[in-house]
Amino acid sequence: MDLEEQYAKICLDVLSKIKPKSKEKNAINAVYRDISSKINEVLTKKEIKAELELSGSFSRDTWLTKDRDIDIFIILPYDSKYRPEEIISLIKKQIDLPWEKRHANHPYLYSVKDGVEIEIIPCYQYEPKRKIKSAVDRSPKHKEFVINNLPTGANEEVRLLKQFMKGIDVYGAEIKIQGFSGYLVELLIIYYQGQFLEVIQNAKSLLKTSIAFSEIDDEIISKQFHNDAVIVIDPVDSNRNVASAVSFESITKFVAAAELFLTNPKMEFFFPKELTITKKILSEIKASSIYYTAIIHKLPNVVDDILWGQIRKLESSLFGYLTSQGIYPLKIDTIVRDEKIITVVISEHRFTPDQIWILGPPIDITSSEKFLEKYQDKLSVIYGPEIINGRWQVLQKTEKIRIDALIKKAYSEKLVTTPSHLSLSLAKIKILHQDEFLNDLSTDHKTLTFLYYLVKGKPRYMY
Repeated sequence: MDLEEQYAKICLDVLSKIKPKSKEKNAINAVYRDISSKINEVLTKKEIKAELELSGSFSRDTWLTKDRDIDIFIILPYDSKYRPEEIISLIKKQIDLPWEKRHANHPYLYSVKDGVEIEIIPCYQYEPKRKIKSAVDRSPKHKEFVINNLPTGANEEVRLLKQFMKGIDVYGAEIKIQGFSGYLVELLIIYYQGQFLEVIQNAKSLLKTSIAFSEIDDEIISKQFHNDAVIVIDPVDSNRNVASAVSFESITKFVAAAELFLTNPKMEFFFPKELTITKKILSEIKASSIYYTAIIHKLPNVVDDILWGQIRKLESSLFGYLTSQGIYPLKIDTIVRDEKIITVVISEHRFTPDQIWILGPPIDITSSEKFLEKYQDKLSVIYGPEIINGRWQVLQKTEKIRIDALIKKAYSEKLVTTPSHLSLSLAKIKILHQDEFLNDLSTDHKTLTFLYYLVKGKPRYMY
């Protein structure tokens, strides 16, 4: 079987697993009809002028089986006197469901009915070149563009690309993942002739060139979006980069997986093997020469985007601090489990070095004298003061500190960022190192799996 035949067979096999059945579609439609009719009743009773629009991947038939969710937009006239918060409060009071008010870039309602996740999102009518009134005003126009431009049958290609990205952990624009949104996946399929394989074959180009659906000056694009790892201009609003959420790590993961898939196509790119925690797996974790330390604290009651924004800030601050102390973490990542946040640091080194370089001032700065007075006769200095690259520097002996003790020090002395929603006082957290952490996990297979992949360091499709 040649490569082309392998691609075709794998794609058919994947589609057989991810394409929704009519029964599932009918069940979701029933929920939509019920909720939308109730919303219309409420709006009519209160004489609120608005249009309802079903949006999201279900509305354009690019959703994956078991992703049972609907987005219902309540589109208010641009000059409406009503605010989104008022619409949300009204729906919450009048429609009997266990609603949860959420807020990412914009307030919305969330609930679940008959196994279907429902989001109610008020917004205003959108017109190009007119100032938007809320962050989600463009969304109904996104649906219109996709339906008008996605080639016939290409919804299956969208599904393939979504599942590929899910399999390699880069699907989702939320802060937790910093990957590709569903709308971005649809745009990539549209741009590359409605073909999953065309996107995969051109993955590398996403690192080098921008994508636009109309004539836009390259210089303007590069100037406006120069900090973004991937640039795909929104066909609905040329001032917006649909791919702004995609991190450099996510795009490089995607490019690497795409290149490997082209030479060795296999189902594991779409569906990584399920890991079973066995004695052998546990012994592999214990025998690893990579060190791991966990910080465990209580899960606050905040929405996911705020939570993961704060978690990522903490990880970044911790990474910077440990690096400055000579630990050089390989990676810091987090899992949320059973009302707990578990942040794991993995590193090559267990202790800080027993000697460190201390960087002094440039030679032309008046504070040089103070630095020299402090270090030139200090017993712990084993080299210097010496001028290196135009600055005074010394190499000094220091106490070796184990990584868990170093983290405790960082927390107690507030040497790392402590985001406001995370309770990080030493009295309320646990810092566990190596076997302490393994013993604490006990039968928590999901966290053990998370730790195993962190310690091994390989993408999941390689197992």
